[in-house]
This record gives sequence, structure tokens and C-alpha cells, in this order.
Amino acid sequence: MRGPHPDERGFEPDYAGGATSGRPVVLVQLITTAALAVCTAVAATAVSIGMARAATSGDFGADSLALKLFILGVILAGLGRISILICRSATRG
Repeated sequence: MRGPHPDERGFEPDYAGGATSGRPVVLVQLITTAALAVCTAVAATAVSIGMARAATSGDFGADSLALKLFILGVILAGLGRISILICRSATRG
């Protein structure tokens, strides 16, 4: 016995609508990226303020703070590069 007709199987995407066009997806990705950038800047600012106020682990000189912020920036840039590579490989196949 044959299975149900393809129209009777259940949920199928509606390709006729505008929801499958690439424009809304790009807009959502852009908004998400901007929100992530703002949140990262807020988190880095909060960490910097916390480090400046902390007096328990010694003297935080300008050189030490600059080095730590540089390392944080390198780590964030590396994570961004990894996410770009993952997204590109996911869209290719």
C-alpha cells in the first residue's frame, strides 16, 4: 500500500509567501549582530570598571590594564572569526 499523498503529509513550507525571501533574514541577522556588539561593549566596560575599582589583587597600572584589554580584544576577534567560518561552512553545504 502506498503512503499518503504529498499534500496530506503535514506541514510544508509556504514558498509563495514573502517570508522565505532573504531580506527579512538579513535584517534580523543585522539587528542581532548590532545587539551583540552593544552587549559586548557594555560587558567590557563593566569589566574595566570592576578592574579599576578592585584593590585586592595589587596595583593595576595602565600597562597591565592595556595588556588585558588587548588580550580580550584578540580573544573576541578570534571568536568572531571562528563564528564567520562556521556560518560560511553551514551555508555552503
